[in-house]
Amino acid sequence: LREAHYPDAWWETFKGGWITVKPPRRSPYRAQLEAFCESIREGKPAQITGVDGLRAQEFVQGAYLSMQSGTWVDLPLPEDAPFVVPEYR
Repeated sequence: LREAHYPDAWWETFKGGWITVKPPRRSPYRAQLEAFCESIREGKPAQITGVDGLRAQEFVQGAYLSMQSGTWVDLPLPEDAPFVVPEYR
């Protein structure tokens, strides 16, 4: 760490130039569809399951309940938790 620590260098200007970085572009929807098709073709478990979707939905419902009540909401939601549809004004 001594080699990477420069306590007096904070005030120095950068002497290098700009570096252009172009990450590979890939559609997330295409990647999701490819992973799904691969799981079917090769018999692998899906990367994202129905349980993951259910948990995401429960998280959103908890946020709606919290917004409606103005209080914290614990997850997992109880079985008798109301289904909330937010009003958009």
